[in-house]
Amino acid sequence: MPSVSAGRPSAAAAAFSASLPSASPPRCAAAIPSMPAPVSSLLRRSPTIPIAVRWKPPLHWSGPMAPPLPISAAPSPSIAAARLADCRPVSEPDMHYPSHQQQSNGAFGEIIGIDFTKLQPGLAVEHRPGFLLDWREARSRALIAGDHAPVLVDPQAAAFAGDGIAAISETWLVSLLVAATTRAFGRVVANLAWENVAFPAPARDGDYVLARSEVLSCRESASRPGQGIVRVATSGATADGRVLCSYERTLLVYRDHHGPHAEAGYF
Repeated sequence: MPSVSAGRPSAAAAAFSASLPSASPPRCAAAIPSMPAPVSSLLRRSPTIPIAVRWKPPLHWSGPMAPPLPISAAPSPSIAAARLADCRPVSEPDMHYPSHQQQSNGAFGEIIGIDFTKLQPGLAVEHRPGFLLDWREARSRALIAGDHAPVLVDPQAAAFAGDGIAAISETWLVSLLVAATTRAFGRVVANLAWENVAFPAPARDGDYVLARSEVLSCRESASRPGQGIVRVATSGATADGRVLCSYERTLLVYRDHHGPHAEAGYF
């Protein structure tokens, strides 16, 4: 059995070491100077507890993709102090969120819609997000609704109709506008009327529509003490201001602390 010396390496070992490629820094090392400062500072920390972190480069990034790297799970004292200063206990009496209400168990429940007592004439609401009109989706809706007009369900007819851009069903556009207003007017008991429905410009495949509503009038319901009647004007327009649809809608709306919302877990 050959002996192994603990002193100088043998000639064979030296030749083998020389044949190895020179060590190069990991691919992500060149990316660190171009990363955002918080990310680069985390990557430069000495690892203690390995945690996989996937860095997503910005859209303009042209360098190599950085693989998941182990970083320290324990933040630096300055970061920990900043986080602690930003935190407030749930029990603070001044904690209030307009979109949520605290429950008896300490958790916060979402508030769905504006109740009648908070609606006033002149109140304007811009509904987000908008919605993108897609002819294929509009076609499936038209087939379900039995609206078999060739320009709505036949791709060949749609390609030759109008300006060559597929048209969108007006009835579906109205339903999309109504759906866009649900988060603001989510306490509706019933729809009483749609009036003055208009389509100033044709809706086309690829249009991105933003909805806007304004409260026109509010009055108490004579026959329903816990409800009120609200009249709202809603319009849907593209980003360049082209109005595709507008209407006036009369709603029956719950007053505060009325209706099934609290029992169902809403506020």
